[in-house]
Amino acid sequence: MRHVAVATLLATLLAAPTPSGAQEMTGPPKVLVFGWETLRPGTLAAHDKVAAGFVALAAKAKSPGHWIGLNAVSGDENQALFLAGFPSFAAAQKAHEAEEAVVAGTPALKAEADRLEKEGSATHVSQRTVFATYQEDVSFHPPGPADIGKARFVEVTVTRVRPGRIPDYWEFLKAGNQAREKAGVPLKAAVFLAQSGAPTGTVLIVRPMASMAELDQDFMKPFIAALGGDEGWKKLRSSYAEIAEESTRTIFAINPKISYPYPPIVAADPAFWTPAAKGGK
Repeated sequence: MRHVAVATLLATLLAAPTPSGAQEMTGPPKVLVFGWETLRPGTLAAHDKVAAGFVALAAKAKSPGHWIGLNAVSGDENQALFLAGFPSFAAAQKAHEAEEAVVAGTPALKAEADRLEKEGSATHVSQRTVFATYQEDVSFHPPGPADIGKARFVEVTVTRVRPGRIPDYWEFLKAGNQAREKAGVPLKAAVFLAQSGAPTGTVLIVRPMASMAELDQDFMKPFIAALGGDEGWKKLRSSYAEIAEESTRTIFAINPKISYPYPPIVAADPAFWTPAAKGGK
């Protein structure tokens, strides 16, 4: 794929399933693409304007590709994140090739894409794309389209697992999930394992939230009790310290103006998503 200056164009080219397939979505995609962008300070507004332009371009082209755009509200706030899902890597390649042909064969679309790319290049410090695969066995009440549609924030936890310890990390997550289930923790999270674009052993956990107020809820006491008390909690923490090298949690706000979501996501809350679905107007 040719280099592009805006991750939303990447998401357009790496199109997800066809609209008919998107209607059948019931849970997380098998392959999720994380498009991270680090922005130059003071360029957020310009960046989002260009990103909204790509949304409008996708709408004009009737692109089958869909994505969700987010802006960081914790950590480095000069970050944007774009998420695009696929049923498989083969589907990603097929859609990429089809979309490349459409853009290249439509002079008006290519001219618009080139203009937006040029404008967007001035807003970026760096861009990084990570392909990751869904890990159903270690996810917890994985969110579906309705959960994403009603969300306003997404917490992304990125963990570097020590070499050779992924199986142990899966057991750690399973133990935690069992305790959360027993404690009645109302958490929904999908776990992904990076396959390309990040160091080996990178695990990404995606948690949609309707409000940041969800972070105010404290379930530690029932969670620890579900582990068998302080000794169980100490054992779990010790195992984590041996398995993980580092972990970072970042909260992102969903920005509908720079998103081009699947119809099932829009249907969950049309008033929120419709402006983006209509090309950011």
